[in-house]
Amino acid sequence: AWYSGGDTFVRSHELGHNMGLRHNMWLWPDGTKRYLDPESWNGGAEVLLDATAADRHQMGLLEDKKGEVLYWRDQNVAPVTLSSISHPVGATGEGFMAIRWPCPACTPSVVKDQVPGAGFLFLQFRGNSSYSALNTAEKYQNKAYVHFQPGLMRKRYGTGTELRAIFDMESPAYSPKGSPYHVHLCTLGNDFVKVSLGATQFEAEERCSPTLFTKHASRRRSRRRSRRRSRR
Repeated sequence: AWYSGGDTFVRSHELGHNMGLRHNMWLWPDGTKRYLDPESWNGGAEVLLDATAADRHQMGLLEDKKGEVLYWRDQNVAPVTLSSISHPVGATGEGFMAIRWPCPACTPSVVKDQVPGAGFLFLQFRGNSSYSALNTAEKYQNKAYVHFQPGLMRKRYGTGTELRAIFDMESPAYSPKGSPYHVHLCTLGNDFVKVSLGATQFEAEERCSPTLFTKHASRRRSRRRSRRRSRR
């Protein structure tokens, strides 16, 4: 990284470019460029801050596995607990650091798309402790974030991401444009949030209900009992 001055943020920002990260952007609701991502050290945070889930995943610091990133598929139905992105992996017990899912219909508004139709949406949560409290404005704390990462030809050379939404329990529903899934925040606690995804906004909200899964569990037990009786 080459720089002739600047503070710790500038050095971390330029080092990010050396690690394959491009500028992360922030969009207005209509999809036009607003500014650099205000909570990304390869955006416009202007302070030393922990990297976003999408950037960490690109660099190989987060993987699709238990406790790190959940690759959401149609068979996933239960709500998921997300820890604050400012915590070490696994520091808060059960849950994940982020959820990601493919969005073939999503198109970037500002950054370059290396492989059209191969982008992913990332859902993460930023709490109110560690770097999220030290260097982040209060209006960006205890919020869920959705970033779009365009299709990558090679993970070593990224495209930059686009921050599509920042939201909390005051407006817990979010439907990303072009996304096959809708997002609903179920509960928000001390440095964690429980979220649900569904094919419709109604389904995403409904999946937050514990009653729904009690019914599903009862049906599964009934089917197992029926199969056992039929074998006798």
